[in-house]
Amino acid sequence: MKKAIYALLALVGAAIIALAGVAMCVQLFFDPADYAARFEQRIAQHTGLVARVDGSAHWKLFPHPAIAIDNVRIQRQGASRGEAPLARIDRVTVGVSVASLIHRNVKIDSLSLYRPRVDLLRDADGGRNWRALASTDSSSSDSHDADSSTKPDDEIDSTANALNVLRLDLAKVEVIRGTLRYRDRSPAAAAAMLPATMVVSNINASASNLHEGDFFPVNINADIAADNGTSSHVQLKGNVNAVPSKRLYALQNVDLTATSKVPWLSKERSQYLKMTVAGIDSSRGRGDYNIDDVSIEAGLYPDLLNGYELPLTAHFNVSGNSRSGDASIQDLSVNSDDGWQATGNLTARDFPLSPRYSGNVTFPTTNLRTWLTRRGIDPQRAVAGPNALSRVALSAQVEGDTQYISFPHFSASLDKYNLSGEASKVFAASGFSFDVKSPMLNLDRYLPGKRSDIAPQDDAEANKAHQQAPRNEANPSLNREFPWLGVLRQVDMQGKLALGALVLKGARFRHVEADINNVEGYLSIPHLSAAVFGGRLSGSGALDARQRAVSVMVSPHLEQWDLGQALNVVNPQWGDKIDGKLDLSAQLMTSGKSFGKLIDNLAGSGKVTLSDGRIRGIDVGNALCRGASSALPTGDAVGEASHIERLNADFTLNDGVVSMNDAFAAFPQWSATGNGQASFNNRTFIARVLARSDGKDAPHCLTTSSSDAPMRCHGGFDDAAESWCVADRYRMQ
Repeated sequence: MKKAIYALLALVGAAIIALAGVAMCVQLFFDPADYAARFEQRIAQHTGLVARVDGSAHWKLFPHPAIAIDNVRIQRQGASRGEAPLARIDRVTVGVSVASLIHRNVKIDSLSLYRPRVDLLRDADGGRNWRALASTDSSSSDSHDADSSTKPDDEIDSTANALNVLRLDLAKVEVIRGTLRYRDRSPAAAAAMLPATMVVSNINASASNLHEGDFFPVNINADIAADNGTSSHVQLKGNVNAVPSKRLYALQNVDLTATSKVPWLSKERSQYLKMTVAGIDSSRGRGDYNIDDVSIEAGLYPDLLNGYELPLTAHFNVSGNSRSGDASIQDLSVNSDDGWQATGNLTARDFPLSPRYSGNVTFPTTNLRTWLTRRGIDPQRAVAGPNALSRVALSAQVEGDTQYISFPHFSASLDKYNLSGEASKVFAASGFSFDVKSPMLNLDRYLPGKRSDIAPQDDAEANKAHQQAPRNEANPSLNREFPWLGVLRQVDMQGKLALGALVLKGARFRHVEADINNVEGYLSIPHLSAAVFGGRLSGSGALDARQRAVSVMVSPHLEQWDLGQALNVVNPQWGDKIDGKLDLSAQLMTSGKSFGKLIDNLAGSGKVTLSDGRIRGIDVGNALCRGASSALPTGDAVGEASHIERLNADFTLNDGVVSMNDAFAAFPQWSATGNGQASFNNRTFIARVLARSDGKDAPHCLTTSSSDAPMRCHGGFDDAAESWCVADRYRMQ
């Protein structure tokens, strides 16, 4: 046993002596300073950059022989005094083969870069501090053109020259704790709202068994942050095949995962992405490249969906040419987990420096109600129609560049309604612009309305109780808060809307034209015009949804409306009692958290004119005289209608109460003046007027009276018309 131990110790001692001898030989015959100088020469020859070793070069024998070069500085040729270097590297470790040392012919078998810090700058004139990479010697490849230094992709081709230094016969290449900072001061980047500064930090990358013509594995981990608040942690794995001498490159089985913070998508939640690529082929000589079978899985959490996930998968292929700048995405398919899908193709020009793109995208017919339900939005609460949003589709052309995206023509179907138009988004501006047209749109299907489970019962008694209840109790849907304000606060827009016909709250509008602007929940309509109720509507308005309580301001102008039609929309009983041609000009405002509160809090003022009107079911003149004389039978007040030749009045509105001031009404052969009030909350009114004779055919009590006859009108909107007005006997006395 002791002999075995002694033998083992002797063997170890001999090994130590041998390694010490190798170390002495290495130190004696190989001066690392020579290789530091050679390193500087090779960098200049193959990249056009100037390398300076500010530190020392020394041997690092354990665990493997290597030359360590400290504090390397790399600058472009002709750099001015004081100009920041393009890159700094704390240490470059070049591993060498032990066998090559024995034969006194150093062969590199590994390369390690410790804390490399690369600083790329694109200045205000578009110049790039890495431009010198394009001036490398053209003799390194037979495929270089004589004018290759003028081609943008030669800046990338210089990577081939740098790799050619290594001959791609290495056991390992690694980057440890690297940093890459990119600053873009160009006007093009500012116009496109691209980040001015982007930093890739904590770069840890490794590749092993690098042999020209064979695939070798690559692993990269890094953190990415931009000055617009976007940040990501990225992991990349794949296999690379590179033949720098022929400028051919390929990747296969690429796997990229990223966890990102995207402020414009969500201020708090992280977004997740996983991308796999079956293969990438690139010929730097010709500039052609193909990216095959790209698959993306994303878990997005936009604030617009109130924290609910938007899972997406995408598949596509890419082909292009780096010399011409052409690129195209084919067979694009994007899917959600609940049947939502998009397909399309995209072509780019001048990619990647100043890309311009065009293509098309299609969203096949899908049930948006299912999608909304899974995102925590109840369609029953958000829209009135039970089948609304069950068939939604979109097809659009798309084009743009780094400054804008545009849909010059799109067509959409919303259930049975068709829309078309154009839309665009300028990245430097908030929101998007649009111009939308449709022959017909029924908004009542998409706005909260009455629910069937609260409708009046069929029996007459229940109907009467429903009619007599306060308005908000009779229709609880008016008390619901607005479900769409979150979207309005987050989606800025500006544009035009033109509809051949529009149904809104039962009213049918024709030839609708509107200008619409929305900024952070402040929606303004500076121009609105439409034909409705046999006349016209024009005006402007604004809705402020920036607070929970909505504020509304409108300035309507009504011309020759059929009052009966308008009242029928509000309450058919009112429309049966009063009609005529209505003109109105007003300034109105209100606020509240529900439709009911908006009506209750309505306030403002205006002028109203009614011509060729009728009050059905009552002879107003005989009703007046009936109150003045007991000789007239009560039934004489009942008639087919009372004709109103003209009615003029100023009015104010406050808390749902309309006050009529200086009202004047002209009937055949007689007229009346007075004041009154009507309450929309209680559905009641009261008025006091003075009537006078204007001719011999006036009611007999006016023709025989030596003074104006006072009249008092009061009651409920739903009361019989014959009971509305009587003579004011007290004022007659």
